Amino acid sequence: MNIYVKRTSRVLIFIIIFSYLFVHFTYVFREPLSHTREHLMGFYSEKKNTVDVAVIGTSCTFSAIAPMQLWEDHGIAAYNFCTNVMLENTMRYAIREILKTQSPRLFIIDIAPFMNGYGIVDTMDEQTSGDVQVLRYNTDGLRLSKNRFDLINEVVLNRKKRLNYYFDLMFYHSNPEPELKNWNWNMPSAYKGYSNLQVDVMFPDTYEEIKTEPCTVSEGEMKILDELLNEIERHNAQVLFIVGPYWPVDDRKEAIGKAEYLKSYLTDRGYAFLDLHEHLDEIGMKGSEDYSMDYNHFTITGAVKNTRYLGDYISRNYDIPDRRNEEGYEKWHREYKEWNEKILPENIEWTKRVRQEYIDRQEEKSK
Repeated sequence: MNIYVKRTSRVLIFIIIFSYLFVHFTYVFREPLSHTREHLMGFYSEKKNTVDVAVIGTSCTFSAIAPMQLWEDHGIAAYNFCTNVMLENTMRYAIREILKTQSPRLFIIDIAPFMNGYGIVDTMDEQTSGDVQVLRYNTDGLRLSKNRFDLINEVVLNRKKRLNYYFDLMFYHSNPEPELKNWNWNMPSAYKGYSNLQVDVMFPDTYEEIKTEPCTVSEGEMKILDELLNEIERHNAQVLFIVGPYWPVDDRKEAIGKAEYLKSYLTDRGYAFLDLHEHLDEIGMKGSEDYSMDYNHFTITGAVKNTRYLGDYISRNYDIPDRRNEEGYEKWHREYKEWNEKILPENIEWTKRVRQEYIDRQEEKSK
């Protein structure tokens, strides 16, 4: 009997140690995933039930909202739970993941994925951005959990490929530059899910509205939207849907038309909706300063302007507490100091430099 107990104990100890090492080496070997890892690593570092505003969206979102600006202006504890190319049917799993550790008083959900119509198709897991598969933006940032496995089952249509997503150390084991600092997968970050983006476009500082008509969203995407709304209602969550302060451009009429359609649909369903494009002048957006990759991505200056307007809107319309004088938010004060004294000025300087480099390239092309 003693021999049996000893053998069983050894097997159990081996399984526990192996599982621990497998999980943590998975985090160590995962690649940066174009902002995804640091965004979600930072979220997992937040003390339980300290985030009052959770933002869900894609790169359009995390470049538009700087949570530390909300902290400076209103003492709002917010976090951008966003990834590059967040798929429409990832959003309800994001809500579930957030609610594991936080009880936000307000969810802000950007409809940009529905405007862009990422959808989900059989070939999606073959699409790449650099060397990284698009689907991995959506799956690999999450901790190993049932919710993550459920998300993988939802978005990876090819069942034969799911194993590589379930246990992604199989995919990343050859990563030549593993990051040992990721051992606990909870690295705090003063960015709070924000990222500044490279300047690759500049618009004039004056604009003219373009004529658009509401453009219906596909039946499949409307089904996904209704599933998202069901998830919201199941948790009795307070939600503000938003459209970012996009610059009006003719070649994006379809996306803009989808935004108009979705605004009508969601407000008819009784949901709050803020179209930040309708407030470009109040926000103070400038085409030559505040846009980065395209009409719906933003530089640090655009993010600060937009966030200040959004923060004023939230403070007027929602009961979100000012946490600046409360115990338990000492980390936020330290991270705000880092943001204000280092991160913000460095990002402003970087944006000025890459904007000038962009201007120089355009001038060189015109010669």
